[in-house]
Parts: sequence; C-alpha cells; structure tokens
Amino acid sequence: MTIILYCLCAVALVVTGAVVSGGLRLPRRRESTAEAAAADDDQLTRDIRAMLTYGGEEETDEI
Repeated sequence: MTIILYCLCAVALVVTGAVVSGGLRLPRRRESTAEAAAADDDQLTRDIRAMLTYGGEEETDEI
C-alpha cells in the first residue's frame, strides 16, 4: 500500500511540475484564417506607422 501511495504522489508531482513549467498545455481552438490575417495586418500596420513616424522626425529637422 505504501508503494502505491508513493507512486501516486510521484505521478502527481510530475504532472504538477509539467503544468507549472508550461510543458503541458490544453488544446486550443484554431483561429480562422481571416482572424489571423487581420491580426497580422493590424500589427504590421502599427509597426510601419511607428517606423514612418520615427523616420519623419529626422527629416523635419533638416532646414
């Protein structure tokens, strides 16, 4: 009985460690291609806008 209890506790510790470390994840629903493309476009648009704004400051200093 003691050996069975030790084995169950060991399994519980391994599973707990896997969950805490992020190695064990529940399956998630996949995003549709339209949602994924829209999210990528939004991020790309923000990045381009930030780069243009940063580059625009240097050009306005030239007189």
